[in-house]
Amino acid sequence: MMRIAFFTDTYEPQVNGVVSAVRTLSEELARSNRVFLFYPGERLRVGRRKKGVRMFEIPSLPFPFYESYRVARPRLLTIHQLFDEVDADLVHVHTPATLGLIGASLARVHSVPCVATYHTLLPEYFPHLTFGKARELMRTLGRLSTKPYTQAFYNRVDATIAPSKEIANLLGEWKINNVRVISNPIDKKFFRKRTPKVEARRIFGLPSDAFIFLYLGRLSLEKRVELLLRAFKIVERKLPNAFLAIAGSGPDAERLRRLKERLALKRVKFLGFIDPNLLEACYRAADVFVSPSPSETQGLTFIEAMACGLALIGANTLGAREVIRENDAGILVRPNSVRSLAKAMLELGRKPKLVLRLGERNAERARRYHPSLVAEKHMLLYSSLSPKAPSTMGRIFWKLIHTI
Repeated sequence: MMRIAFFTDTYEPQVNGVVSAVRTLSEELARSNRVFLFYPGERLRVGRRKKGVRMFEIPSLPFPFYESYRVARPRLLTIHQLFDEVDADLVHVHTPATLGLIGASLARVHSVPCVATYHTLLPEYFPHLTFGKARELMRTLGRLSTKPYTQAFYNRVDATIAPSKEIANLLGEWKINNVRVISNPIDKKFFRKRTPKVEARRIFGLPSDAFIFLYLGRLSLEKRVELLLRAFKIVERKLPNAFLAIAGSGPDAERLRRLKERLALKRVKFLGFIDPNLLEACYRAADVFVSPSPSETQGLTFIEAMACGLALIGANTLGAREVIRENDAGILVRPNSVRSLAKAMLELGRKPKLVLRLGERNAERARRYHPSLVAEKHMLLYSSLSPKAPSTMGRIFWKLIHTI
């Protein structure tokens, strides 16, 4: 049994892939280990347990440029005292921001191994810092500025976990030299429940006789959902029984709703935020899962859709490419291409038997992402690591914190 401390700058009630991965992995590891989770919240709350995980909520402030995200307002002395109490054998950080930096620093000072998972392609989030035409400039600046920071942060830990081979290759190009590939897990509910399609469509008010394409995820700039709406304008004209359901919330929601009205799309429905207990039913209401996002480090929604028996359409880049190509799970399209996306949707929409075959095979192949298998791979990595030498400057810094 190990004592494992998780540090993350994003957690519930936020809804995103990092939160899902951290929650699922921590709860699975807690079945046979002691797991402690440091995360940002509204106030300091210590010690409550959730499915075996001991929670440490650290005060934080809303992040002004990205809806629902928070920035930890760390009480360094308090966090250090809590970490001393935890007496961790290993630290696993999931974000390279405030709490991630603190977790990595504490691991080094206490001479315990530190693992970091690269969940997020950071340059894709820089456009949220500005508006209009300046967004592409910010994306370019993001690529230039985050590369040296990424190198500095991840090369200081004992192992960097890439959730896909594509991301491992990217990190290798960035001269990060300690990369291991371990997939993120998906929740067990996607393997346990099987809501009938008719019932699932009734729950969400979707037409029972339509061929339904589903996007489920955050509605934000980096997901490129506007491409999907523009592609469906072509599909709707050529495939009368096609229907598009868009599930999720986020800072881009209102702009996308206005775009739907401007395009005069008649067979599109925004489902809004989906209760976690209804996620499985939402997937099973559809025939094909489609996401034009070019920024997925792995794409957990693709894997969740596979587990629920859907064929996939995704951008031919990074994590989406790996999931779809390795599992022969659907169709890859040119990134940022409305025409390529519409062509793939029309191809699957006209071949329902192929969609059924793909869905059946995908449901079986998704089992490789079961939490128990993923947690086992993490434990093998954890147990193989030896800590780096303690940081002298780090020790001095934390001693100063205690004396101030």
